[in-house]
Amino acid sequence: MSKKKAVLTEIREAIYRGDFGPPGQRFPSVKALATQYSIGMDRAQGFFYTLREEGVLTLKQKSHYLSHGRVPSDSPLGKLRQERKMIALLADHLESYYIPSFADSAAAYLTKEGYQIILSIVQGKNYRGVIDELYNMGVQGLLLLVDSNSSEQISRDAKIPCVISGYDCTEAGIDSIVSGGSEQAKHLADMMLEAGCERFFFVTPRRETLLEKASYNAFYNRLLQKSKINVSDMVIAEKEVKTNSKFLQQKLSECSGKVGIVCTNEQLTQYVMRCCIENKISVPDKVMLAAFRTKSPMNQQNRSIITVEENIEKEAAECVALVLKRIRGDGSPAKLITVEPKVVNRLKE
Repeated sequence: MSKKKAVLTEIREAIYRGDFGPPGQRFPSVKALATQYSIGMDRAQGFFYTLREEGVLTLKQKSHYLSHGRVPSDSPLGKLRQERKMIALLADHLESYYIPSFADSAAAYLTKEGYQIILSIVQGKNYRGVIDELYNMGVQGLLLLVDSNSSEQISRDAKIPCVISGYDCTEAGIDSIVSGGSEQAKHLADMMLEAGCERFFFVTPRRETLLEKASYNAFYNRLLQKSKINVSDMVIAEKEVKTNSKFLQQKLSECSGKVGIVCTNEQLTQYVMRCCIENKISVPDKVMLAAFRTKSPMNQQNRSIITVEENIEKEAAECVALVLKRIRGDGSPAKLITVEPKVVNRLKE
C-alpha cells in the first residue's frame, strides 16, 4: 500500500473510531490535518475532496463537518465498517430476568457467526444520539427489546436492519419475533379448570395492553368455551393491588370456590404471592397462581407457581438469524415469526 493510501486509511479509521467527534462536529482544517499527519497541503486538500465524495464530510461556509448522512456501504469507509461485525441490542431497562437472558442467548449465536454484540440501554424518547453513536462504531444491525412505538422511531432513525422481539411491528416495516402463547394459554385454562378454579383474574401493569394480547384473549375465550363460570371484569391493574394491600383479599372474599390468578410478568407474580402469604391465603389450595412471560429462577424455585415460560433462547436465535439475513441483503417484506412458549406445571413435578 502506498503512503498516500495508508494515510487516507488511517484518517478513515480515526473518523470511524470517533476520534474527530460525532456527526455534526467541525472537522480540522486542511492545514491542521496536514500537520497532524505530516503530509503536504495539496495532499491534505485531496483527502478532503475524497472524503466529501464518500459522504463522510460536508462543506458548510468554508468549513468541513462530519456528515450526519449514512456512509455508502461500497465506499472505502463503508467497507471498513463492514469488517467490524457488530450487532447492538437496545433495551429500555434491565429490571427483568428476560433481557439479560436474551442478550446472553443472542451473544452465543452471534459469536458463532463471527459477530460481537453490544448491549445499550436507551431511556426516554430521543434515540437518535444513541443510534448515531452505534452506527459510527460500526454496528450493522439492531435487536430491539423496547415498546412498539419506540421501535418504529428507532427503525426510522437507524437506516440499518432492525428486528424487534415481543411486538408485531410488521405493519411499520419492522421484522418481528413474538411469543405466540395462544395454545399454551388454552392449555393453562384447561389445567386451572381441571384443578377446580371457579373464578379467574388477570393481574397486569396496563389493562389496555393486556386486552390486545393473543394469550389473554385465547385464555378468556377458552373459559367461555368450556364453562359457564363468571369471567366478566377479570382484569386487575397492578396499581389496584399495590395501593390497597387488602384489595386481593376483598376480591377473593367474593368467591366461595377456588380462584385462578394469572400474572403477566414475574415481578407481579411475586407481589401477588407475597400478598397471599401476608393475608394467609393458601396457594395453591385457595388460589392457583400462574405467571406469563417469565423464566425467572425466583419463580422456578417456588413450586406453588405455574409458569408459562417464553422460549428466550429460540426468540434470540430467530432474531439473530433474521437480522443477519437483512445485513446480507435480504430485501423481502417485513417478516413475522411466532415462537411458542411452554407451560410448566411444577405442582405435579
